[in-house]
Amino acid sequence: MSKMKDRIKSTEDTFEVERILEHRTNKLGTTLYLIKWLGFDSKFNTWEPEANLMGSEDLLMEFKLANSIPHHPLSQIEFDDEEPLTGNSIDMPRVLEYINTISKFRAYRPTIKVTEFVDRLDEENGKIYVLLHRAHFFVIGHFSCNNTIVIDGANATDDRFLMEELEKLTDHKLVQVRFGQQSGIDHCGASAIVIVLELIRMHNRGEVPKGKIQVPGGTHKFLITKLHRNPAEKLNR
Repeated sequence: MSKMKDRIKSTEDTFEVERILEHRTNKLGTTLYLIKWLGFDSKFNTWEPEANLMGSEDLLMEFKLANSIPHHPLSQIEFDDEEPLTGNSIDMPRVLEYINTISKFRAYRPTIKVTEFVDRLDEENGKIYVLLHRAHFFVIGHFSCNNTIVIDGANATDDRFLMEELEKLTDHKLVQVRFGQQSGIDHCGASAIVIVLELIRMHNRGEVPKGKIQVPGGTHKFLITKLHRNPAEKLNR
């Protein structure tokens, strides 16, 4: 095997799927997908199980629909939930647990630390913070002293007074990045998780969101179904 193939197989690197070309089932009954990796020649294509395609759910769903393959997003992941959820509200430990579990997969393996916001931002190191304020989750991407963004599922930071509260709380000027994919009013926990995952993926590519962030719809839908099991009031935008 070439050095480049060794690199593609490495668990330390992050790679982005360009196209899914074919599929087959191995002797154990596992479906494998032939992947063309972005930025690599076709001779470096590899066969991968679905669990290695985190972050490419939309491409995977499109391929499955075109080939009449049942789609069960994130079905191979086991989450360490303390107990089954019966309501729609989730706490900070569960949000961080889901982020930690999903970020073990290739596309979301972090090159930046994710942590709960406690009382201040780390001026020495860039980090992604999850903040629970007024029973609502916010994600703060602190990439440098001059580049700190805030995102939440419901765009609650449209409220100027709430934005001022958050800036006072963090002692930083915050730039709002909008999110338009949350439909339930109490789905902010699932939105926070998928927003953090997308920020990790963008940071791995050297990108910073501006204006609006878009996340894989399959991942977001899966997390809503998993974490917010009761009917939710529709979010008015």
